[in-house]
Amino acid sequence: MISVVDNFYCAVRKKEIIRLKKIINNLKVDTFYLSLTKGCWKFGIQHEILLKNAGVLEIKLYRGRKALIIKFHKTATVFMGDYERFLDMLKRHGINKGVYITSGVFEQKIINSYRRRLRSDNKVKLEDMTRFGRGQLGWSRRSEEILKEKTLKLYKYLS
Repeated sequence: MISVVDNFYCAVRKKEIIRLKKIINNLKVDTFYLSLTKGCWKFGIQHEILLKNAGVLEIKLYRGRKALIIKFHKTATVFMGDYERFLDMLKRHGINKGVYITSGVFEQKIINSYRRRLRSDNKVKLEDMTRFGRGQLGWSRRSEEILKEKTLKLYKYLS
């Protein structure tokens, strides 16, 4: 789901994006989970693991009445079936806010469906490798810092 800003960002920071894509492809679900739980502990957010295996992490975060579900899916392409299962899971838990992060890209059907749903009461955020990577690096951070610190910037999802 590359936007104009993402295209400009990729042009300006091309070398860092290439390095970061390698890091994200090698990112383990456990590393993502540990970074997320550190942030939860720091901000006083409760969490509940819904599903965790080598390729997928589904976690419910809540503080008071606010709740959201984050899904980290380590795959090259997220297909429509995976996305629909995520939306069904949100409905089952009675939550209307979710974040779907993938280490790859989303199928074009999902992007088209997502754009249609933006007009309605949709509070699901899609983060593919490029958008997630841009959020991690920003304009000045280097990809090596992510490896050294072994931390991801996940605070924006926790608020």
